[in-house]
Amino acid sequence: ILWYAISGFLNEGTKSVEGSADCLTNSFSIEALSVSANDVNASIKKIGGDITPARLEFIVKGIKVPQGDVSPTTWPETGETRVYNLNNVNAISGDEVAVLGVFGTKTCPTADSEIIP
Repeated sequence: ILWYAISGFLNEGTKSVEGSADCLTNSFSIEALSVSANDVNASIKKIGGDITPARLEFIVKGIKVPQGDVSPTTWPETGETRVYNLNNVNAISGDEVAVLGVFGTKTCPTADSEIIP
């Protein structure tokens, strides 16, 4: 019984360390931002790491963009840049946009943030 309790605790701890390591070794950069009507186009480059994220999350003006409002839903490989359309975010010049990687169930801290020119 004691081993069952300890092994469960150790398994959970290991998952956390694994997710943290993915956050440290996989990084993203915002290469360009532009506004088109109510949308923002964000060019995102994966600059390091060898694991494909489960998804990217975007925060515009401090508000998380719902996954259904991000297209496309394919994520960049290392060295690759992709343009994402963030729908209906009502951003203007001077607003901040941030990108975060998600690996498994671990949402990483902000990978990069930039101000819309």
